[in-house]
Amino acid sequence: MIQADAQQKKIIAILTHGDKELKAELVMHQTGDSLKCSTNDLTFYQANQIIQQLGGTPVPNKWTRFDANKASHRNVLSLLMQNGWQFYHPEQQRYYADMNAFGGWLQTKAPVKKPLIDMQPHEVSKTIFALQQMQKKDIKKTSMRQH
Repeated sequence: MIQADAQQKKIIAILTHGDKELKAELVMHQTGDSLKCSTNDLTFYQANQIIQQLGGTPVPNKWTRFDANKASHRNVLSLLMQNGWQFYHPEQQRYYADMNAFGGWLQTKAPVKKPLIDMQPHEVSKTIFALQQMQKKDIKKTSMRQH
């Protein structure tokens, strides 16, 4: 899951005029958890929901962006699909790479913890290698279960 970013937290602070009680109440309501009262507890989506609720403009999600004109980025999309990070869109009747899951992985477990769109070529290569290794591990697990 992609966490709320610094820009979103700043916008929420501005829109609540620094009212910590209001901010805590909004966070508790959005998360559905009375123990969560900090913007650090929000996902990217939840933070954007609060921003919209307060009349602000949602922040674009840089963690899900890619450049379709770059072969390396298309390779990443292919690996996401091969690793099962996909979802079915019933209206389009096709599968798409789950960029939200990928963005969450980039933030927490990837060798390069920055958005794909901001990576240098050598960083994209490291990311591709990590995704390939995940695919190999999955293939190995599957073949072991079949024996």
